Amino acid sequence: MGSQRTILHILPGLSQGGTEAVALDVIKGLPGDRHVLVAYTDSPDFFELPQGAILYRTVKLHKSRLARRFLGLVTVAKGARIAQHEKPDVIIGWLMPSFLMAVVAQSACKAPLILSSHIDHWEDPDDNDRLHAEIRRYAKLSRFANVMHYCTLRGRLWHETFGFAEHHAVITGNGIDLSRFQPSAPPNNMTFSLLFPARFSYQKDHPNLFDAVRRLLERGRKITAVCVGAGTGTPEFAKSVADHGATGGIVGGGPCPDVERLYAQCDAVVIPSIFEAGPLLNIEALACGRPVIATDCGNCREVVADLGRIVPVRDPAALAVAIEHVMDDAHLRQRAFIEGPARVAAHYSIEKMRDGWRAMIDSAIANRTVRPATAVEGAWETAQFIGITLWFAVFKGKKGFVAASLSA
Repeated sequence: MGSQRTILHILPGLSQGGTEAVALDVIKGLPGDRHVLVAYTDSPDFFELPQGAILYRTVKLHKSRLARRFLGLVTVAKGARIAQHEKPDVIIGWLMPSFLMAVVAQSACKAPLILSSHIDHWEDPDDNDRLHAEIRRYAKLSRFANVMHYCTLRGRLWHETFGFAEHHAVITGNGIDLSRFQPSAPPNNMTFSLLFPARFSYQKDHPNLFDAVRRLLERGRKITAVCVGAGTGTPEFAKSVADHGATGGIVGGGPCPDVERLYAQCDAVVIPSIFEAGPLLNIEALACGRPVIATDCGNCREVVADLGRIVPVRDPAALAVAIEHVMDDAHLRQRAFIEGPARVAAHYSIEKMRDGWRAMIDSAIANRTVRPATAVEGAWETAQFIGITLWFAVFKGKKGFVAASLSA
């Protein structure tokens, strides 16, 4: 590598989970570069930034909800000013809520742009039409990218059905640090122990797990599901458990920075999510030698394969049957212990992920003139661009871009 490069990372925040962890691992894998991070919110960080990384925050969460509703345009403008000041060699927009700021920052500093999406599908039963319309607006922003990154082929194909640009699409899967997640012999628990380490949110669909556990308890099965992550130690979490009749079978532990310790204590790992992309959870579980019961989202089917069970999304009856199958199949649990770590080492190591990202960044910089993403050409495209910016940044409602990115 020649002179030090500046990489501008734009994220909605630093307190969520998987995608932010991937961003951190990518940053650590490029120690020779200078990294500048722009986060929309000043919510508490869930990781420490590497030495030398610079962090800008663009929105203060103590602002009123009404004020935040109209801060979108100001926030995007801040991102553009940061880009002009830092003069990055490449910009990475992590997650769809960052795409608008990333595109505007690109137009301000003329740097190549990588947009990275980390979902494979996204449904909202309460308002799917509105949600799909919003995704199509994100798709309009994708045409300004030099590289459109996905974690899985399934994710790429889903996005492209909504009009996401097909040019320069790159698939680089997620990976984990195998020195942290190591196999341990299956425990000898008297009560079958499930682990679900994820924040308490709509996406992760904890109620699906609660209903499945209730069904197993009603059948007289001895089972405990341990849920850790942001929000799992709150009264709201406890109320949801009680409302679904799973009291006695669910333990909420709150945030857990040393989750690898819990993998060693559980019999299996469960992923009841509505949507994912390349979740780290199933990779971590197999690396530790644990079978996985997961909904059919993201790359779970590909990663888990025969070392667990895959069930439909939002089907607690099927989830309960799958959990019971793993409970009764000691041979499956033993195979996961033996074969899981080898599968992860071969396909999902952090080194493999970093190599993919390094090649993607190098290509974007080397071929920066291939995609004219740094200018909005023509009166009609200019009008469209301004319209998209105003729509996303100012006029979106409670469930739109501003609320998703900026609300507490």
